[in-house]
Amino acid sequence: MFTLEDCKKRLKLTWIPFFARFPDLTPVQKEAIPLILGGQNMVISAPLASGKTEAVCAPLIEDLIQRGINDFSILYVVPTKALVNDLFGRLREPLEYLGLHLERKTGDHPEVSLRRPSFLLITTPESLDSLLSRNPSFFKTVKAIILDDLHLIDGTYRGDQLKILLERIRLLRGGGENLRYYILSATLPDPRSFGKRYIEHFKTIEIPPERDIEFYLVPSTDYRAWEEVSRDWISKGFKKILVFCHTKKEAENVASLLKRNLPYLEPILVHHGSLSRKKREENEEALKKGKTGVCIATTTLEVGIDIGDVDAVILDGPPHSVSSLLQRLGRGSRRRDVIYGYGLYRSAVSRALFEILVELAQNLELEKREALFDLSVIIQQIFSYLHQKRRIGTSLWAISRLFRPSGVEELTIIKILDNLLERGYILKNNSNLYFTGDRIQRLIDYGGIHTNIPNEAQGEYEVVNQLNNEVLGHIERVIPQFILAGRYWEVAYILKRRVFVREIRVPSSFLYKKAPFDSHSRLYVDFSTGCKVKTHVFKGYVKDSEIPFIQKEDFFLLFHFLGLLYGEILKLALERGRNLKIKNVDGLFFIIEHANELEIHRLGKIPIEDLVSILKSRAKGLSQLIQPGRFFHLLPHDIQWTEFLRQIRLYEFHEFLSEVKFKKVHEEFITRFI
Repeated sequence: MFTLEDCKKRLKLTWIPFFARFPDLTPVQKEAIPLILGGQNMVISAPLASGKTEAVCAPLIEDLIQRGINDFSILYVVPTKALVNDLFGRLREPLEYLGLHLERKTGDHPEVSLRRPSFLLITTPESLDSLLSRNPSFFKTVKAIILDDLHLIDGTYRGDQLKILLERIRLLRGGGENLRYYILSATLPDPRSFGKRYIEHFKTIEIPPERDIEFYLVPSTDYRAWEEVSRDWISKGFKKILVFCHTKKEAENVASLLKRNLPYLEPILVHHGSLSRKKREENEEALKKGKTGVCIATTTLEVGIDIGDVDAVILDGPPHSVSSLLQRLGRGSRRRDVIYGYGLYRSAVSRALFEILVELAQNLELEKREALFDLSVIIQQIFSYLHQKRRIGTSLWAISRLFRPSGVEELTIIKILDNLLERGYILKNNSNLYFTGDRIQRLIDYGGIHTNIPNEAQGEYEVVNQLNNEVLGHIERVIPQFILAGRYWEVAYILKRRVFVREIRVPSSFLYKKAPFDSHSRLYVDFSTGCKVKTHVFKGYVKDSEIPFIQKEDFFLLFHFLGLLYGEILKLALERGRNLKIKNVDGLFFIIEHANELEIHRLGKIPIEDLVSILKSRAKGLSQLIQPGRFFHLLPHDIQWTEFLRQIRLYEFHEFLSEVKFKKVHEEFITRFI
């Protein structure tokens, strides 16, 4: 076993800045440090706050310094700007101690020094794409790549973009020799399969969670639930609390609710993506340095940003996956043997989803994502790579080889290139070399070719405090009075896309007692998870393959629990060729009019051809529910259609429906559970 004394002897330069303040090494550090000093590529799966960053950075930096290397050597990639800022703050002091230059690159911090390159650069996939496309020679000296919190984007278009960026860097350096890789992630169901999607030839380290989860479920209809929860955490001596909401609007509303009804909880802070960078960082710093406080956030604080020692986490409504639950709960109780969490629910459905997710988390049964490449990323990477080769152009062979490790066939690449040529997005000269076309010049100018994230910022207004010209954040539409950053504002005047506001007292329209939440009752899950929720709600009375329904005087209620997307598909299928009027309520149940009981029992027999026809006619609307990448619409139509069916898991869903039986139950049975 690698001991503290071994660490002191082998990390002669990095021991003091990285480990001297700790009484001992963590389990992941004891396993990882000797392997990294031995030159091994690593995939490390360990809980939050287990010391993964130090476990990799210290021995890697030690090895590079001992070999006399001090140019740009380490590329550190993380999913979010907030995590970039956090790591920058954590690594700045150790690297300054060692006399090494550290930089970060994000949309908020876009500049990097090309004349004096940093030893270590921290960035996001999108900012990495920008730097690689515009200054490719910058990466010729890189010796190691660290991919942190990769589980947050694995199986998404952002994860697939990162795969191609890694291949571009490898090819730029003439191959992967002498390039080392380290993947760091929270607890994974299968670290080896996970790692193979990104790198080759590596060892794995798995550290299981050692802390128990103590989770309290609290029914919530108004502010009194928050009174109950706050009394409980105060009785336990908790001082700093982190609250997660599903949306920005809900976060602002919760903050308003607490400030109005429970002012003794001050300071009450807000953190979400529509706040300005300055305001977000101010709130992070206030929570980190303050001894007490409540911070209401969206997913922006789900990742490992250093906000100090949070005592407990409150989830205002269940998250949509086990991974997200563990990620959020892991933000609290870092110095305790037990993770404390509270779940606020408003229905039997949200309670059931909480119970299922907590049970799966305690048993470490994590969801497995299908490892199929998102073809819309090909469009984005073609644009980015052509911009990298803007002076000399590039060939079909050069473009195709970028995607071979991801299993994309050359015929698919040819189809996509031909479609882009026909639509004027790219050009081809007489030597069969490809270049960017005029139609994407605007995207190039503002950096839009470097991201697959749909452009949600279009139409947003920048909000400015009229008193001091401080930028507060952004809103999607202008209304006379609104909440932002947990404060109340009134519009003074509008100048182009800038809204100048003045702070006001709480207007009467905000003096509510009940929490105006939007998404608690809606089921944002796929059909397989929804089936688990249904079986859990009706435990012992309804089988996985059964859908209960009740008959009212002139309509039926059918409790499908398939979620918003699959509930909508089933609704369209059931209406097809039948004189039925069906309303899909929150992805939970149907209200069916103009039907009889015999028709209800026959509803499950839906031919696959009917589902295909429905999806073809409603593909544009339904595709928004699967959140396709920014360039999905530029794929050839036949590839769009194939990709849409794959992402929607059509044949799996049809197989599920073929087993479904409808079970009539009494109304008392339903009201007993819901």
